[in-house]
Formats: sequence, C-alpha cells, structure tokens
Amino acid sequence: MAQQTSSQEAVRDLESGLVHVEVASWTGASRICFPDSQLPWCHYLDADDYEACRDDTDYTLI
Repeated sequence: MAQQTSSQEAVRDLESGLVHVEVASWTGASRICFPDSQLPWCHYLDADDYEACRDDTDYTLI
C-alpha cells in the first residue's frame, strides 16, 4: 500500500506542476498525458535520435 500511496503522490505532484518530467517515445507512438494538458512533455525519437543519445554503459559493473 505504501508504494501505491507514493505513486499517487508522484502523479499528483506531476499534475500540479510541482515536479518537471519529460518522457521519450518512438516517433508515431501514442503518448501518455493528462486530460486537457501537454504534461508530461514527450520527445519523439526515431532510430537516428535513439542512437545519438543511447547510453551503452553497463551499470551492473559500477
């Protein structure tokens, strides 16, 4: 239940503008946003964009 409450608080903070979140999605995909809003902002990526910002770091070694 604590995780659900935490998630609900995070969504409420996002919806109210208390936090700033941006997401990325494949070009042409549907986006998630709040009704009558552009939040969260979505950056659409094609394969070239993805390759330009891809992080190949193996975080299991850190």
